[in-house]
Amino acid sequence: MDIAVGDDRACALADDGYVTCWGITYTISIPRMKLLDIAGGNSNFCGIKASDGSLTCWGDSVNIPLSSPPQTTGFFALDVGTRGTSNAQYGCALNATGMTCWGGYPLNVPQSAPGSFTQVSVGGEHVCAIKSTGELQCWGSNSAGQLNIPTN
Repeated sequence: MDIAVGDDRACALADDGYVTCWGITYTISIPRMKLLDIAGGNSNFCGIKASDGSLTCWGDSVNIPLSSPPQTTGFFALDVGTRGTSNAQYGCALNATGMTCWGGYPLNVPQSAPGSFTQVSVGGEHVCAIKSTGELQCWGSNSAGQLNIPTN
């Protein structure tokens, strides 16, 4: 089971792989397919399809960039967030070749980063991912020191 929350709504991924959402629904059309993982931010959500590891997004239609994820397959982890003051939503997902970001992602965050990653997390103006070696790598704004990774 997994859960993702937005500003005024939430979605849960049940053990059977299907999603249920509640709260303010606006124009949400919940996918009727099995998913492996879900993530949400603000008023939109994305999931990884169990059938092929491709991405699907749903929520308010006002955020067109987030609703058009990359058409690649084999994703196994993702996160969705809202970019600082611009309120643009974006997502980043991992597959065997590396990290892919889409939507209104912040400056200095790459659209793709090759490598072997195990986890990804998006913030307001930055993204961090854990490499399979355990090393943490971050991209984006360092306006508050968010890219200054501690060494201990």
